[in-house]
Amino acid sequence: GKSIAFSGNKNDYATISSGLFPFRTHDDFTWEFWFKGNSQGVATMLSAGTAAHIGFNDKHELILSTDSSTQVLDSLNRLDNQWHHLALSVKRGGNSNAYVNGKKTATFDSNIFPNSVSGVHYTLGAKKEKLPNTSNILTDSISGGYFKGNMDEVRVWSSALNSSSIQLDKNRKLRGTEAGLQAYYPFERYKKEDQIMQV
Repeated sequence: GKSIAFSGNKNDYATISSGLFPFRTHDDFTWEFWFKGNSQGVATMLSAGTAAHIGFNDKHELILSTDSSTQVLDSLNRLDNQWHHLALSVKRGGNSNAYVNGKKTATFDSNIFPNSVSGVHYTLGAKKEKLPNTSNILTDSISGGYFKGNMDEVRVWSSALNSSSIQLDKNRKLRGTEAGLQAYYPFERYKKEDQIMQV
């Protein structure tokens, strides 16, 4: 199958409309996707609005960052030009669990997330933050962190998937009608407009 490729260059990223699946204070959710990348600096693979970001720090660790905190999801260097699967399962009022290639790599308190995890768009391949514009008004802006590599099978669920569900489905295509599946992007087709992929 096909995947979406990012060059790591400025303005090479993709946007996904996420207005249909905002997650509020008590909403459980799961994000999952496949990724492949070579050695690079600080990079962001997924920005959920401006509330949360998944990517790599300068130690090549896989991290989740929010306004309040940063959590290491996997300390092993996964920037090895091999495909890896990441799932982040979030149980509000409880724990979040990160799974890489089906194995649990981190458990932490879900209060790392803000009350609402939403935004008009999800951004793939770059970091979106609230930054002051020329009038010093905070606006949602791409701040950098461009990822060089590939992503595929991006999935958003409205439940905290358990390890057996993640292991069962990570290697297969979905129908797109599964219970709780809010968004599904296998990237068999996408188009590039003004260096921004509209998917």
